[in-house]
Amino acid sequence: MGVYKVTYPGTGKVSYGVDYRDPGGRKSRRIVSDRKKVADAIWAKIHVELETGAYYDRKQIKTFTIKDLIEKYLEWFRGRRSFETEKIHLSAIAAHFDHKIVCDITEHDVIAFRNVRQDTSTRNGTLRTPAAVNREISVLKRLLGKAVTWGMARTNVASGVKPLKEPKGRLHYLEVEEAGRLLQEAVRSENPHLYPILLTALETGMRRGEIMKLRCPDLDIKTGRIYIPDTKIGEPRHAPVSSRLMVVLSKIPPRPDADYFFAGKDGEPYHDVRTSFENACRRAGIKDFHFHDLRHTFVTHMIDAGIDLYVIGKIVGHSNATMTERYGHLVKGRDKEAVEKLPDWEKMKGNSAPLFSGPETWE
Repeated sequence: MGVYKVTYPGTGKVSYGVDYRDPGGRKSRRIVSDRKKVADAIWAKIHVELETGAYYDRKQIKTFTIKDLIEKYLEWFRGRRSFETEKIHLSAIAAHFDHKIVCDITEHDVIAFRNVRQDTSTRNGTLRTPAAVNREISVLKRLLGKAVTWGMARTNVASGVKPLKEPKGRLHYLEVEEAGRLLQEAVRSENPHLYPILLTALETGMRRGEIMKLRCPDLDIKTGRIYIPDTKIGEPRHAPVSSRLMVVLSKIPPRPDADYFFAGKDGEPYHDVRTSFENACRRAGIKDFHFHDLRHTFVTHMIDAGIDLYVIGKIVGHSNATMTERYGHLVKGRDKEAVEKLPDWEKMKGNSAPLFSGPETWE
């Protein structure tokens, strides 16, 4: 009994398992980790349980399947703004682990799930990105964490699984001339909402979902601000509105059946303008450009205007300074310009000459 090592032919990959007999005399042999240190810790815990009789407690949690756990988890998670997205991730988890008993899932199983998802194409036939896989692993960690809380498992075996390394985020923005071409094509679009939607994105840096849910009462004409109650980070904020955008929004006629600025025929807010947006980009000769890049465009040109990163982060609703600092490279090169804006410390009343002309010689 104890820890055993498995070396996979051809790859040289190594895994570790535990081998023992439970109190009923049944032999148990299973892979638990790719790391011997983890396997040793698991075996030590099982050994103590066998010696003290605590292993019998496993019978109580042995009956819960991953399906049982997901059903309970969804009831707990219901009502949150990311509920539908969570369900999508959970469906992938349910399909992979199927009817597996929750307390039998090991760290090795979680790593195997991560590897399978990384090698599985999306519905569009494209390779799943590391970021997408990491989001699924994060959901699995939350799920198994709740399993411990609810007595369905002893430990969260996913907590030690490291995320995949993600490439640096995409940062694509429009130059002023490109933005002008895009707005021209938006005016010509069959979708009458496209121009004001794009202008709102360029003038406020708001996210697409925030723009689509923009309601007429949320625009305060007196203060020149938009109230955004439903944000990505869950905290409401106010976004300042330029005079250009205020004129455009004020020209949108109100509808008796809806208080949204950009509503469909059913009175509900637009979910997306992807088709008309992509058509406008194509006509404007702009390639590889996403709606979210309008937000990057706003931030980039705010930096160009000399606005402090902290102020920009507050306007666009970044959850922390790190989010804003990804644009920090755009500030580099302007440090010389910045120090030249300092006041002339030697400028005093009645004195126009510099105080220091330098010694004749430096020793």
